[in-house]
Amino acid sequence: MIKAVPSKKRSLSVETEERDKNFRDVLMHLYEWHAMLERWYVEGMSGDKPFMPAPGYKWRDLDKLNYKIWETYQDVTLNEALKNSN
Repeated sequence: MIKAVPSKKRSLSVETEERDKNFRDVLMHLYEWHAMLERWYVEGMSGDKPFMPAPGYKWRDLDKLNYKIWETYQDVTLNEALKNSN
């Protein structure tokens, strides 16, 4: 779907007060949540109790966790994000 967007427009950001403003933000958000799901599974299957949703966060803190994820990946380029999504 992203490849259907002209390359000059792929890295544009939308004007919004919301957290995710461009393709990179969305891709890295999904990438991080996928990594957390895999961690939960591996830790659970090995008999451990995984920190859910993440160490230092409770489910009621999802806004803070999602913002932290957003901050973490602000230096990632769209090309790097696309490679991570494969």
